[in-house]
Amino acid sequence: MASYILNMFDKERRINFCRLNSQLDKFDWRKKICGDEARFTFDSHGIVSQYFGPSSRNVERQVFVWACLSVQGPRMIRVIEEKFDTRMYIALLQRDVLPHVSRQSCFIQDHFPVHVASAVKTWMKENDFHLFPSWPEKSGDIMPLNSVFSRVLMDVNKQHQPILSKEMLWAEIERHFSLLSTDDAYVTDIFDSMPVNMKRVVVNNGELLE
Repeated sequence: MASYILNMFDKERRINFCRLNSQLDKFDWRKKICGDEARFTFDSHGIVSQYFGPSSRNVERQVFVWACLSVQGPRMIRVIEEKFDTRMYIALLQRDVLPHVSRQSCFIQDHFPVHVASAVKTWMKENDFHLFPSWPEKSGDIMPLNSVFSRVLMDVNKQHQPILSKEMLWAEIERHFSLLSTDDAYVTDIFDSMPVNMKRVVVNNGELLE
């Protein structure tokens, strides 16, 4: 899980957001579409971990991925080998997400800088792209895909097979994500847990979820 440092304003934003959306039940969340990124790295022993540092930092032995998940679809993961900028993000949304969004099945994204860039906002407005109300900053821990990425990481390392290259790492990430995303019960449970997670943030005074 990302180890953000939360100040009182961060916590207040998180609490207000979760209180506002605590009215949504699991059937409401099942209609949503979630997109998120993750950076996976491996060390000299072939052990894989997630990188949560500055996005601008060049990290060796890294695989950067963007994934999309919903109960009804789409369910996919893409490796990002070029610079992840507004042009690339818009292309992903255009190809993989736009055909599926509506007022009910709106799209969830966090506060990653590329997501909230003016070019992306303009494209969304021009394409009548339905976006879930603004996700608070430093709240990737509440995102539905957060637990999926953590599970992928665990499953890759559980094999006790050292990861020796970026190509090998991507192949394993893709394989394990595909196994999880084709499990309808698992995906449904991810979205069904959202009401509980919202309440946990409020009860825990805005602290990060464990």
